[in-house]
Order: sequence, then structure tokens, then C-alpha cells
Amino acid sequence: MLEKKLKLKHEVLCVTPTKALTVKDSLIQRVNKSNSWNADLYVSLHHNCFNGQAHGSEVFALSKVGFLFAESIQNSLCGLGFWDRGAKTGEHLFVIKNTSAPAILIENFFVDSHRDCEMYLSLGPDKIANAIAKGINDVAFK
Repeated sequence: MLEKKLKLKHEVLCVTPTKALTVKDSLIQRVNKSNSWNADLYVSLHHNCFNGQAHGSEVFALSKVGFLFAESIQNSLCGLGFWDRGAKTGEHLFVIKNTSAPAILIENFFVDSHRDCEMYLSLGPDKIANAIAKGINDVAFK
């Protein structure tokens, strides 16, 4: 859904591999595909999980430009009502530290949080995708 919305204003390449032997192999394929395409921004979309002990959204980045996107997306997601866990450094994340492009990893919400899941169900994936696309577009077209 997010990919379709971004394609309205951006050239988008999906880097999800069709086949991978391990998680590391999958991550390497994603980074290599992005780097060979010379992408302007790498976006990785996730749902968080922490034994039902946490809630909210957070976006990881490493570069200055990455943090501009991370903060904008975080503001958009929190505008929907998700708890603000902040824009955080992603130096420990493979795709963040190995892509040539500024990279962000979006943790939309916690799938094991009753509160977050209720919010997701009431909002729907379309509104969440719109918020993320808005966060990206607000920085990209500044």
C-alpha cells in the first residue's frame, strides 16, 4: 500500500528478495539492490514486538538526511495517535549502516500491544500509509 502511494510522486524500487537462504542473505540482497540502483532514500517498513510490554511508533536513521525523514514520518504517525517513541539512531541495524542512500527503518506500531492493534484496526492500513507518505513527501519536496 505504501509503495503504491509513493509511486504517485517518486520512482520506487522494491528491494524485497524473492528468495533468500538466511535473514542475513536477505538483508545483503536488499542493500546491494538499493546501492546498485543508486537510491536517494532507503525505506524499510516494520511492525515492532516486545512481549506486550511496549507501544507506539519509532523511526530509526543514521545520517542527517535520514533523521529529517525519520522525524517527519514520526510526527505524521504520532499525529494519528500512536505514542511517540521518537526518531532514534539505527547504527546497529544492517540496512541502516550499509546502504549508500540515507536510510530509515520505520517501526509503525507494536503488533503485540493491545492498544496499538486497536488503533491500527480503527485507522486502517490506508491512513497509516498516507501518514508515512506524507512524512516522506514533506521532506522530499521541501
